[in-house]
Amino acid sequence: MPEPAPEEPEPQPEPEPTTTPETPQEPDSTTAPETSREPEPEFEALDPTLDGGGVISARRYHNCGLRPDGTIVCWGDGPEAEAPAGQFMAVSAGPFHSCGLRLDRSISCWGGERYGPENTSEEEFIMVTTGIMHTCGLRADDTVRCWGDNEHGQADAPSGEFISVAAGENHTCGLRADNTAQCWGDDEYGQTEAPATPFTAIFAGDFNTCGLRADRTASCWGSDDFGPNDAPGSKFLTLTVGLGHACGLRADNTVECWGRNLQGESDPPHGRFIAITAGTEHSCGLRADRSVACWGERYSGQTSAPGGQFSDLTVGLYHSCGLRVEREVACWGDDSFRQSGSPGGLFLSVSAGYFHTCGLRLDQTIACWGDGLSGAADGRFAAVSSGDLHACALGLDQAIKCWDDDRGSLSDAPEGRFSAVSAGSGHDCGIRIDQTVACWGADRHGEADAPDGRFV
Repeated sequence: MPEPAPEEPEPQPEPEPTTTPETPQEPDSTTAPETSREPEPEFEALDPTLDGGGVISARRYHNCGLRPDGTIVCWGDGPEAEAPAGQFMAVSAGPFHSCGLRLDRSISCWGGERYGPENTSEEEFIMVTTGIMHTCGLRADDTVRCWGDNEHGQADAPSGEFISVAAGENHTCGLRADNTAQCWGDDEYGQTEAPATPFTAIFAGDFNTCGLRADRTASCWGSDDFGPNDAPGSKFLTLTVGLGHACGLRADNTVECWGRNLQGESDPPHGRFIAITAGTEHSCGLRADRSVACWGERYSGQTSAPGGQFSDLTVGLYHSCGLRVEREVACWGDDSFRQSGSPGGLFLSVSAGYFHTCGLRLDQTIACWGDGLSGAADGRFAAVSSGDLHACALGLDQAIKCWDDDRGSLSDAPEGRFSAVSAGSGHDCGIRIDQTVACWGADRHGEADAPDGRFV
């Protein structure tokens, strides 16, 4: 995805001709005082109709961000933080799955497989939003399509045209072309009872919804535990809603939050931002220099966004690791089993498991650290992939070798030549050189029953 075009500088006013100063006169009491104008934002906010501007998205235990090159990086806990390769235009993180809008306007989802789309390759979307177990997309024809869990009717999108859509935990809201809000799904806390007032943007949290009025003030409805509906009277550029708190980006690009603050999720740092997003008990913001700052609950490392530049990222159960552009490995999060302690040296790739991490060194040997593995496979390899308590590697001879798991079916990789391998939780898959897929291991949910066809 190309870098956004730099903003053109604002035209400077022409100098006024020099005149002889007039003698000050007493103010005319009949003249009305000049109305004070609101300050213009110092930095332009990214798309104010999207949570996080579409480029940064926080949810329960993880966050995702869209890099300038269009790739997605996620950090925090769970498989929903393992973003796929490729270029995207927008990203939305859900509690148990995440989705991205690709350059061809199709939607890709990862994490909880049953929450992802059946197939969007034949449709074009302009927006994607994720709930706890459902997903909605705004099609190019301005209609809404939802899929996934529909226990509360949250995936029963009404017909007609919309200009935006936002998914909460078990409810969804859309903004009609006439700027009125329409919501559907779970209404236990009144989160679908939108006020009859026009809005310019709408944002859904777990049990709340907020809308941005034309005068740039916020209106919120739904569960009012901890006071998230008590929006301040400030003027905002955009909003974001979490579990029991909400945040707004002021006209001066500073952040103001209100509502629940048990973990510091409503205590934003100083400074100016261009996008904000609220998770369950934490929040994140994108600064003007494109660095990320997060605040609030940090048990799973979701607020520990690393600094520097990375070329690859991998997420374990409670820790994350990244490969810096200098090819050094940096890990963060839980280190109870030393899974976040890199052995040093330079690497070609890195892969995190539940309680361990493995890396492929420059000499194509494998180093593993942490708990759950007794060591690394001997030999030289082209790739390594960490599963829950085991790992698999692709040899230079294109054969797959898996090790260190007491479930014998996982160590028994099929024979043959492969071009890629991916180790999971209880099952593994590889792509053969004829581009067909072979999977082995647990098959309780059909995860080892690979479909026919060719894959890359």
